[in-house]
Amino acid sequence: MRKTDGSWEVFTAFCVAGALITLVPAARDWIRPTPGEWAVLAAVGVTSVVGQLLMTHSLRYVPAAAGGVIIQLTPVTSLAIGWALLNERIGALALGGAALTLAGVSLGTYLAGRRESDVAAD
Repeated sequence: MRKTDGSWEVFTAFCVAGALITLVPAARDWIRPTPGEWAVLAAVGVTSVVGQLLMTHSLRYVPAAAGGVIIQLTPVTSLAIGWALLNERIGALALGGAALTLAGVSLGTYLAGRRESDVAAD
């Protein structure tokens, strides 16, 4: 999609899919936010829109393999930052998922590097 669609189209697709997936649970357990909470929610919404659009735009100029690695490492990095800066606890399942992600990214990067060196040698 990065060659045919712009950042707004990709972002809109993510938002529509996310809204459809979360609609029923959100409506079922809805709690009305206070005015202060609405302000925080609006700030989070605006900064997330800006961040998502910047990321989507930048991925147009990054090879698919590098973009895939970056996207895979984002949750692991968020987990580590939460632990380091906010003293968040990391559960066993999250730690296992992070380890699996790091192993998969490492293996994929290693194999891609070997493939590139084999092509360069030919």
